[in-house]
Amino acid sequence: MFRRSQRARGPHGPPTFRRHPRCGLGAFHAEPSRAARRLARALPLGPSTALGTSDRTTADVAAFVNGTMVRYLDFNDGYIGLEPGHPSDNIPACLAVAEAEGRTGRDLVTAVALGYEVQVQLQDAANLYRRGWDHVNYVLVSATLAAGKLTGLDAGQLTQAVNIAMNGHTWAGRSWARTRRSGAPPLARPPSTAFRTQWPACSSTGELTVSSYDPDALADPAVAALMARVEVRGDPVLTAMLPARIPNRVTIRLTSGDELVREVLDAPGGHGTPMTDEQFEEKFTALVAPLTSAERCGRLLDEIWNVDRAPTVTALTGALVVVDDHPTLDGPSRETS
Repeated sequence: MFRRSQRARGPHGPPTFRRHPRCGLGAFHAEPSRAARRLARALPLGPSTALGTSDRTTADVAAFVNGTMVRYLDFNDGYIGLEPGHPSDNIPACLAVAEAEGRTGRDLVTAVALGYEVQVQLQDAANLYRRGWDHVNYVLVSATLAAGKLTGLDAGQLTQAVNIAMNGHTWAGRSWARTRRSGAPPLARPPSTAFRTQWPACSSTGELTVSSYDPDALADPAVAALMARVEVRGDPVLTAMLPARIPNRVTIRLTSGDELVREVLDAPGGHGTPMTDEQFEEKFTALVAPLTSAERCGRLLDEIWNVDRAPTVTALTGALVVVDDHPTLDGPSRETS
C-alpha cells in the first residue's frame, strides 16, 4: 500500500501510474477517444478493458484505445534527457497486457517501472530528434520489454520482440500499425493528436484545461489572431540549461512599445520542483470531475493509490468505470453510481 506519507515518486510508484487514468479520463469525450472506442466495439471481445468503461476487447486494441485517450490532451508526464519524451506512454500497453494475463496490481507497477527505467535510460543515452527520428522510437523498446515481462517472455524472446517492434519503424502511427500486425507485444504510443494551439488557447483564458481543446475554443478568431502574432525563438543560454532545468521565457510586446517579460527556469514537476501530492490530486480532480461525482473521484484516487494491492488488474479497471458510454450515441454519457 502506498500511504500518503510514503508515496513513491519518480518512475516507481502510483504518482507515475496515476498519469494514465487521469489524462485518459480527461479526454474521455474527445472525438478521437470516441472513435477509438467505436473501433473496439466493432472488433472481437477480449480480456482487456477500455479505460473508463466496461467494454472488453483484445489487449492490442485496449492499448490503442487507452493510448489514444492518454495522448490526446498531451497532459501526461515528460522527461528530458538528451532526448525528450513521455515515459507514461508505456502505461496503456502495460495496463492492457497485465489485465489480459491476469496479473496483479503489483505486477503492473513493476512492469511500468521497467518501462520507465528503460525509456529514460535511452533518453539519457542519445538524442534522436536532431537526426530526424522521433522519441517514440524509444517507447517501442521500453513498452515491448515491459509487455514482454508481463507475458513471461525469456531473454531470447524479448530480444526478438524488440527486433519486431523496431523493424521498419519510421514514425509513430506507421510503427504502431506495423508492430501490431507483426504480433509483437502491444505498444503504448498510438498516433498523437495533441493540438499545437494549446498555448494560444490557454493564453487567451489564463489557464490550460480540458475546455481549451473544445472545437469552439480552438476555432476562436481571438486564438487564431494570437497564434499569428506568436514567434518562437531559441535562446542558447536557456538551451544550455537542459536537461537539468526546463527554462522558458515569454516576452509580450505592447502596442506602446513596452515589454512584459517572465522567465521560468523550472517547470512544475521538474527535477527541482517536483509536484506535490496535493497538486497531483488537484489535476486528477480537474480532469475527472466532469465525468462523475466528487465522492467517486475520491474513491478512484484511493483505488489508484492502492494499485499495488489490487488482486488483479481487472479489479482496478472495473473500479475505474466512470460512465456508461452508449455505443450508438455521441451525446452525454450516463454517470455510474
